[in-house]
Amino acid sequence: MPPEEPRKFTLAGAVRRHWILTLVPVVILVGIGLIVGAAKAPIYTATATVNVGKSDINTQATPGYLVAAEALASSYSRLVSSSHIAVPTGAKVGETPAQVASQLSAVPIPQEPTFTISATGSSPARATALANAAVKSLQAYVVQSASQGGGPSQLLSKLNAAQLRQVKLQQRVTDLTNRDLQAALRGDPSRNPNTVVLSPAKQAKINSAKVAAQMAQLQVQSLSGQYMNLSTNGVAPTLDVLVPPAGGVATSNRSTNVEKYAVIGLIGGLVIGIALAGLTEATEIRRARPAAAQPAA
Repeated sequence: MPPEEPRKFTLAGAVRRHWILTLVPVVILVGIGLIVGAAKAPIYTATATVNVGKSDINTQATPGYLVAAEALASSYSRLVSSSHIAVPTGAKVGETPAQVASQLSAVPIPQEPTFTISATGSSPARATALANAAVKSLQAYVVQSASQGGGPSQLLSKLNAAQLRQVKLQQRVTDLTNRDLQAALRGDPSRNPNTVVLSPAKQAKINSAKVAAQMAQLQVQSLSGQYMNLSTNGVAPTLDVLVPPAGGVATSNRSTNVEKYAVIGLIGGLVIGIALAGLTEATEIRRARPAAAQPAA
């Protein structure tokens, strides 16, 4: 009778033969993950939806008003995490500006004169209070900025100056890019400009100029919206809260925590279980080899 062929080691075979050993760590670690995720303190989020300008149909039907309001909504959403809003909001809720800035975020709604403000907290009440304080601080800042801006003629002068500055900064980006490309291509005119890699110092200078041009563009958008609103309605831009934070239930990330830690436990359990199955399989094969090598009596 021919000798039995020795068993070869494969990880799939090890898992198939020792499937119980593979599943035990999975069950244990998934259970631990569920417990840890459920015990972890949840973070609550309260959201407010804010409309720039009046929400009535007649106002929004004014030519150019919607475009200007959209630009303002984008600009105001960026202000939410700035010190202009974080400082007064922190004073209202008794937290530092850094804490407030880390707990606030805002996102403009595409092609709409609205944006959402989200605030996080350790409880629904704290999240809602922070969102309300941020909305009030932003409303106060908008009124203060508009009153300091003066009438339509003063705003128009500021808008023209901002537009001129934006053009100059954009031209500087173009000049820097062209100058550095020309210098790089001077030794090889036939080279494709798209393949040129500038030095880190030159690229950093160009990137800095681009950021300055983008900031100037945001200022132009903001002033344009303020001027359009002031010249059309004779008043400063208003922030109409369409959905207040207290109007809905603050959501928590408890289910997300449970799912996250369960997945971590599942992955960790599979790794450990497969490793144990492979180690057990390798040990059994190693022990079986001396017996298979002995000659039959």
